[in-house]
Amino acid sequence: MARPTGLRRRMVKFAKWPICGLGGETPACNHRLMGGRLRVDRICRRTGRVVTDDGVVVVARCHVADRPLARLIGLLGTPALGDGEGVWIAPCHSVHMFGMRQSIACLFVDRDGVVCDMRLRLDPGTHATARGAWAAIEARPGSFDGVRVGDRLRLVVDMSPTDR
Repeated sequence: MARPTGLRRRMVKFAKWPICGLGGETPACNHRLMGGRLRVDRICRRTGRVVTDDGVVVVARCHVADRPLARLIGLLGTPALGDGEGVWIAPCHSVHMFGMRQSIACLFVDRDGVVCDMRLRLDPGTHATARGAWAAIEARPGSFDGVRVGDRLRLVVDMSPTDR
């Protein structure tokens, strides 16, 4: 059998690259080749914690994705969230799980911080939308036990050295 040449040779070469997240990485979506720059803890400049009106901490370490790049990337380049870790994405009224590798839980809050919708488990390949939502809070499944629709949450932002 003759060796493929030209375009066919390039197609064979690209076909050897496994799909991202399914046992290997393609150069276009390899966050390890990019030095891990697409992880949520590296693209979000501010962190804080999400608490209820009663002072109960819902998410202990919450990354604030309020810039366009951080909102665009979200959790796509993050291998897994730790316990008590999450992302506050604002403005945001819908989330998708296309390209994700792990399931998440998601709360949707309005401008006043009132929970208007919650999804306790979003699996990869799905999406969720909430009417009236202004922000989304994403965390590991099981992180929002005890939170109900109608509860008021607030984001307490930590002071960074550049904010002082």
